[in-house]
Amino acid sequence: MSTTNFTSSTMDEKKIIFLWCHPRSTSTAFLRTFIQREDFIVEDEPFEYSHFFGPERLSNRYSEKYCDQDKYGKETFANTVEKILKMETSGKKIFIKDMPKHIIRPDYLLHPDNPTLLPLHFIKACTHTFLIRTPEKSIPSYYRCYSSGQCPGYDHFDTTEAGYWQLQIMYEFLTNTNNGSRPLLIESDDLLRDPKSMMIKYCDGIQEEFDPKMLHWKPLTLEELKDSQGFNDAIQSSTELKEIQHEYIPYPNVVRDTIKIYMPIYEALKKFRI
Repeated sequence: MSTTNFTSSTMDEKKIIFLWCHPRSTSTAFLRTFIQREDFIVEDEPFEYSHFFGPERLSNRYSEKYCDQDKYGKETFANTVEKILKMETSGKKIFIKDMPKHIIRPDYLLHPDNPTLLPLHFIKACTHTFLIRTPEKSIPSYYRCYSSGQCPGYDHFDTTEAGYWQLQIMYEFLTNTNNGSRPLLIESDDLLRDPKSMMIKYCDGIQEEFDPKMLHWKPLTLEELKDSQGFNDAIQSSTELKEIQHEYIPYPNVVRDTIKIYMPIYEALKKFRI
């Protein structure tokens, strides 16, 4: 991985808040709350491009030929960090939703001081928060995306993409980096059960004033976000944080087995929720 040069002024001029999550954790709905704020610029999974398409890609979901031809085929993790740091904010803060599964190194056990592909200086300069959801809801939701046929490139169900073990690694790494002080973590069911209370707690945790505008929005095509056909269809017509009901479909054994695999990680992290 190439390195990124930092200056103290580059980091001091920007307040960068990360929401680390896993797929189907209601994270896009959470992102919508910050889109409503006039004092924030919002970025949706900027490290996804390096993860899936770039020369340092960690995923084998797309073929080498496809990645070489993709417009993000030259995107690196360092380039993405640099773009964030050079972003023209006009004094606004930056809110980034992304997933540890996009940045955790394959050989993370050999790098306990920094198991990610991001520069440690950058990580330490940012504020980190987490969102989790029970696998009993996220895994079936993820499977529906695959089976719908509406998600380009997602033609098979890969249990390793559930994102839970990477989330746990990131959470423990940041805890250790911060001398045992645990990052703020919210749970999806808590959020949807009482959005106002949870958003007030979240804003307090990141030392920002709560804005009532965060709780409601107009239906959009999510032009503020990158194209994510098949994944954000429901949220495009939403107007608030609430549980979305889906018609029941029978799930194969792999879905039930995947839920069992990741429930212990979810339960372990859930203990630290606000």
